[in-house]
Amino acid sequence: MPVPAYPHTAALLVGGKSTRMGQAKVGLRFEDGSTLGERIVATLQAMTREVVLVGTCEDLPAPLRALPAIPDLRTGEGPLAGWEALLASGRDSEYLVLSCDQPVLDAAPLVPLLAVPSAPAFLLVNEPMPARLSAALLPQVSAALDKGNRSLRDLMVTIPSAHFAQFPSGARPIPNLNTPADWAAFQKTLAR
Repeated sequence: MPVPAYPHTAALLVGGKSTRMGQAKVGLRFEDGSTLGERIVATLQAMTREVVLVGTCEDLPAPLRALPAIPDLRTGEGPLAGWEALLASGRDSEYLVLSCDQPVLDAAPLVPLLAVPSAPAFLLVNEPMPARLSAALLPQVSAALDKGNRSLRDLMVTIPSAHFAQFPSGARPIPNLNTPADWAAFQKTLAR
């Protein structure tokens, strides 16, 4: 299935403490020496006009340091704060947002998300990323953070105009990486 070009900015969330993983997920290394962040960015660069990194990561792999970076406006507030910083950046009117927690290394699962007529849109009904976000969501994201709500899922279900794409049958499931065991299992699935 051909992957359509995405005419907006793609963003990879790279902040976070990764306490259960024990290291920044963006820097997790594959056997060939490449990192998780490099592979996600390569997937995005093949289909978008620009890729930016959102959040602060002290252990950012060297090849990613040349990418534009958007720091969180509120530190320690989780991925919703990353969404806020991205939407407030003014770089674009819409964004394709991925995280290292749920890596997409093949663009095929994103095709249905890109085919949805407008943002906001989510690929999985129960997961907030991957997502297409409109900059117009900024007030809603900021209001949630102002109220102390840091949950992406809670915000996601309150967006009345949200679209949910159908995950493509036959596509490799998107993992949820939180621990070294998750990382080991993920690498084994890629080897098959």
